[in-house]
Amino acid sequence: MDIKLTDKAKKKLEDEYSKGKYYKIVSMGCCQGAKFEFLSMPREPEDQIFKIEGLAIGVDSDVDDILKDVTIDYIEGFIQKRFKIYLN
Repeated sequence: MDIKLTDKAKKKLEDEYSKGKYYKIVSMGCCQGAKFEFLSMPREPEDQIFKIEGLAIGVDSDVDDILKDVTIDYIEGFIQKRFKIYLN
């Protein structure tokens, strides 16, 4: 799996990790197909861990075989602030 971070995502992750948080890519299945999110969740023993630019990025075991190339961005809109995954 190839994971890229935008500058905004890297900066936000560094801040979040300094607070002891852990983030991972998960699949939020729905009737219209899988939707992938990057969320702060408890670390599971079966999570795959990728070191990207010095940061540990978790990937849920259900997602590892599905995704091949993603970019993680951090967006700050009027209503919400969150990480967003783009499939490359």
